[in-house]
Amino acid sequence: MPHIKYRASTTPTVPTESTVKGSPLTNLEVDGNIKSLANALDSRLTIDNPSIYGDVTLADPLLDITNNVYPEIKPSLHLRFDSDNLFDSRISFTRSS
Repeated sequence: MPHIKYRASTTPTVPTESTVKGSPLTNLEVDGNIKSLANALDSRLTIDNPSIYGDVTLADPLLDITNNVYPEIKPSLHLRFDSDNLFDSRISFTRSS
């Protein structure tokens, strides 16, 4: 968690919803907004050591990797000349010698 210097309280009340006050915020309200942002950042995965615990639900049905079942998406272009002995007609080949 980042080190935060609050204006009035180190244990501010975090807002429960987004609202428009229509007048200047108090120091306690500013602290609550900062604490809310800090809490949101703390709940994100870290890049250095990402970990997820519990059940994970994937929103995209193409990403079903349960039991090592991966999507059947074929590449639109592959360059395996040595194994296929075929050249893609969309590519022109030249030799310098």
